[in-house]
Amino acid sequence: MHKEPANPDLSILLPHVLVICEKNPVQEKEITFVVKKQLKCLSAENQMVFSPLLFRSGDFSNWDEWLANAREAPLQERKRMALSFQGRVDSPFLKAKPVKTWYFVGGFDNTGCVGFDRVYAPENDCRLGQTYVLAKGDTLRWVSAEVDTDKVLNLGNLIGRRDYVVAYAQTTIEAKQAAEIPMLFGSDDAAVIWLNGTEIHREHVHRPVKESSDLVFSRFQRGKNTILVKVGQRTGDWGLCMRLLDQNNLLSVP
Repeated sequence: MHKEPANPDLSILLPHVLVICEKNPVQEKEITFVVKKQLKCLSAENQMVFSPLLFRSGDFSNWDEWLANAREAPLQERKRMALSFQGRVDSPFLKAKPVKTWYFVGGFDNTGCVGFDRVYAPENDCRLGQTYVLAKGDTLRWVSAEVDTDKVLNLGNLIGRRDYVVAYAQTTIEAKQAAEIPMLFGSDDAAVIWLNGTEIHREHVHRPVKESSDLVFSRFQRGKNTILVKVGQRTGDWGLCMRLLDQNNLLSVP
């Protein structure tokens, strides 16, 4: 009896495809052409992972369908989608707006990495005028900062290269209307993100900052929106980066 071949999981090839695209723009165009032509022949999961290759080249024909499906995808699948944007987040087609201006405060104790799950005062009151007194008597306050040339808020440079501490960063984004906007996010190390007080992302990991480690969906309200990020530090480098895929130009991003 003839048996139809299984639809292979091509997402395992994605890292290799991205390396080729990064090194050879001509081959990237050829790969993008093949993906566009064969997209509907792929499994639903592979369509989701490879569609960003089309977006970063300016083809948004299946953007709305991708958004609807990506929103419901499990965490690990969204991570593979985020990887597809790697190296091309500054493409003029993407409108991936980086958050360049932040306010930060840190570092709260993270000995044994337990501080990541501990609720510190900024989670209850993150008003910029607030000050926070640590157990040792030190007083912390919010300080304004700009990202570096890689669009990373480098907490190691701003607070100091300290081990096993926690910091918070916040920014305010204005939206012309209520809308769900995908977010590309990277952190070193663990991170929690709140939008207008509602948690939208949490991952307890040990990793370096990359421009698109995570794909996070965020529902912005009309007017001002506050994003609060908690970053847990183990050792070494320390920071975060965030870009908003604002294809309809609805957001004013500082």
